[in-house]
Formats: sequence, structure tokens, C-alpha cells
Amino acid sequence: MRQHVVSDFDFSQQGGQVIDGAFFGKDAAELAGVFYKNKDNANTVGDFLGAFGANKQQ
Repeated sequence: MRQHVVSDFDFSQQGGQVIDGAFFGKDAAELAGVFYKNKDNANTVGDFLGAFGANKQQ
């Protein structure tokens, strides 16, 4: 079951660096996303690629 997306974000910088993610769940308690660098500002992955996630701590 896909959880409700509370808010999403997408940051792009000159040079091809991108961070794309969203907050999920009740009270936006979860966060997930990816980061990468486009190769030569094209639609192919460049020097790095990764994913991140977190849960709200009590």
C-alpha cells in the first residue's frame, strides 16, 4: 500500500546535481528520495547516484 505523499521537493543546480524526494505518512513522519548528478546535463547518470530515507524520531 502506497502511503500518502504529504509534500515533495526537487532541487536542481547548474552542473547537473539533483535531489528529489518526498515526505510521507501521518504528520510527514517519513522522508525518502534520491540524489544524483546528470552526465553532461543529459538524462544519463553521471559521477554519483544514491538514495536516502529517514523516520521521525520521538
